[in-house]
Formats: sequence, structure tokens, C-alpha cells
Amino acid sequence: MAIENHILKPRYLLTISLICMVFLSGPLIKIELFPKHNTEPPKDVSTGRIVLSNWNISSSCSNSFLRKFVQENHRYPDNIVWDKNKTLFHLSVCRLIELASVEECLLHKSISTIAVYGDSQGWRYGHALRFHLNHEKMPCIITAEEKRHEKEPDLEYLSRGDNQLRARMLPASHSCSGCSGFRAKCTSLTTNKTVNIEYIDTEDVMTNYVTLRAGNGSKAVSTFEKFLFEVYLKDSFPDLNVFFIPMNHIKRKPMKHFKDNFPRLLSVIKANKPPNSEVFVISGTAESDKGRAASYLNRRFHGLLANDAIEKLNSELFAMLESDIVNATSKIYSFLNLMDVTLPVLCWSKDGVHFEREWYAAFWKSFFNIYCID
Repeated sequence: MAIENHILKPRYLLTISLICMVFLSGPLIKIELFPKHNTEPPKDVSTGRIVLSNWNISSSCSNSFLRKFVQENHRYPDNIVWDKNKTLFHLSVCRLIELASVEECLLHKSISTIAVYGDSQGWRYGHALRFHLNHEKMPCIITAEEKRHEKEPDLEYLSRGDNQLRARMLPASHSCSGCSGFRAKCTSLTTNKTVNIEYIDTEDVMTNYVTLRAGNGSKAVSTFEKFLFEVYLKDSFPDLNVFFIPMNHIKRKPMKHFKDNFPRLLSVIKANKPPNSEVFVISGTAESDKGRAASYLNRRFHGLLANDAIEKLNSELFAMLESDIVNATSKIYSFLNLMDVTLPVLCWSKDGVHFEREWYAAFWKSFFNIYCID
């Protein structure tokens, strides 16, 4: 799929135009984006949840459905549907069931820790998760924040008070100045269940933002990602990990860099992930020329416009993940191709890369609607 930053292929034009017109014009235009039916949606008898669409289809939108789709089609599903209020998206080929309670889901799945990884986009997803849990009557309090000096990592934060570990740390500069990590504790107002969430800054694959020298009987650690998964998270590996691959940064390097280094990252995660911990590896979103600096308009990255480069990276990501996605015991998943998901809502673009908060809210609502069904 070849898509320029500002000129979209015909199959996207109507969808993008209609959704953005609704966003701008409110009630003046009524557009039904879900498939139409002649009767009111029934309740799912097993859960009591409301079936929002496609109840004539036997399969619910779930991780199991996505795995089966990948097994049969060897690609991300691309039949994305947004609801008329643009609060969530789903697939038109499976039944979307409204999630009754995120807290109920987290209890059922025994989730007590969630980590969000990514660059400045990931930082926004991390805070949006906090806001989503607030909305779900699980208010979150930030318990710790990384205090960087300009772009240098906060070694006190990353050492968690371990002075011996702190003495071995070798810092390098981040490329992102607005990606400081944070930890938060979210507590249910009804059951006192707590969920700890953390945002961890990752701006590429296999970096050197923090490495470790050998010492105190411990070997040297040569990459930031090995530090994260072998040391920092060793005794507290999160139950649910949502990894937003930073395609905005990665597209600036040759494709070979990603193809060589993502498998290395994945092998580090696999070697250190407890068997029941779940890892979702999320693809890159669409970009727009809206709000970009003039120097970035129609800029090419190794011969490709931004969206073409990200789409190619997303395809490579899928190819490297496919065997894990279809493996029912791997606990490693992807989701949807967020290029396809976000092209219809580029009117939410703030600066060409980041979005208004509506996108991040819609992501988590849609993610949990699928994640929690299994």
C-alpha cells in the first residue's frame, strides 16, 4: 500500500472525509459507520454485555479471533470500522461486545501490573491508560516520575534506590526530551483492587541509553533493552506489556536496521518474560502533513514518504511476529495495523505525528474491548 503524507488513495478518501466532517460539524451530519440492522442489538447470554454490532457473525472480536485470522490470512485484518461517535473502532468481520468493566477484566485475568513502552507517542498512551482507568472508577496516583536533566536518563529512578546498581550505570543521551518515565498506582473505588502501571521510554530497538559495566560479580550489559528486561524488570516483570514500536524514529534509519535489531529485541523479551506475562507489540500509526514544520513537508526517508515508510515497517513487523502471534502458548501478540486504523482520523493530528487525546482514549477503549473477551 503506497500512501503519501497528504494524498491518500481513493479507498480512504470517503472514510476520512466523513469521519472528520462529523468531528467538525457535530450533529449536522449523521453517518452510520457500523453495519445497519433492522433490530436492536441483543445481549450476549454468556456475559450480559451488549452486542454492539454484527451479531449475525458467530465470532466475537477477541485475541483468539485475531490469531485465527492471522493463521488463515497471514496479514493484519484491514476491515476497520469506527463507530459514529468516533469513540472506538473494531473489525466488521466479528462481533464487537461492549466491555462491562475493565476492573472485572483485570480481576479475571489476574492483571496487577501493566507496562506501556514507547517514545513520545508511548508517553501519551501511558497517560491515556491512566485517564482510562480513572474513567473506569480506578483512579490513579503517580507514585514516581523520572527527573531527567535535559535528555539524560534519571539513573536514580532507574536504579530504584539500589546504590550498587547505580554505580554500574553508564548513561547516554535520549533523543526524546518529553518521554520521561513514570509509575502510577490505580485503586478501585468499589473493591480496592490495585493495578500498578508504568510508562517506560523506548525510542528505537536495541539502544544504549543506559548500559551497565561489569562489577560486584555481575556481567556487563550492552544495551538498554537488556538492562530493562534482564535487570530493571527482572523481579517485577509486568503481567501485561503493551509495546508501541516507535516507527516515527525507526523510519529515519535504513530498513535493515529494523530487520536486524527487532528480532534481537524480541529474543531478549522472550528470554526474560515469565510464562504468563502477556506482550502486545503494536504497529505504527499514520502521519500527516498537518502541523508539520516546513522542512518535514513531503520529506522522504530512504526514498519513501513517511506513511509509505511506516507501512513498510508495519509489514516487516508483522512478518517477524507472525509465528508468535499464531502460537497459542507464546503470550506474544500484536493487534491491528494502526496505519489503517488512524488514516480515517487524521483530522485529530496535532503536529503530523502526535494526535489529540481522542485518539489515545479510543485506542484503550477498543483495545480492552478485544483483549478482555477471551
